[in-house]
Amino acid sequence: MSFPSDEQRQAINGTGNLIVFASAGAGKTAVLAERVLRLIATRDIPIERMLILTFTRAAASEMKTRIGARILKEAEKDPARAAYFRAQAAAVPNANIST
Repeated sequence: MSFPSDEQRQAINGTGNLIVFASAGAGKTAVLAERVLRLIATRDIPIERMLILTFTRAAASEMKTRIGARILKEAEKDPARAAYFRAQAAAVPNANIST
């Protein structure tokens, strides 16, 4: 199975609020990390304005790690906006990503 599937792509690219339900190992964290990156990169919505909820503290911690990594990867790919992406990555530890 390749990432993202059609359903995952809909979740990543959709507009408005989103709730993702899926079994363990289905890619929820990856989908949400991509969605957050998409909002930051294409709509210039700062991470500080987002509320991202998960069911466990461990999942919230993993989400922060993945989101931060994806933002930094985007900074490498887009030198013109690298400073913006690095600032967003620096804000991740204090972002509203929790249980």
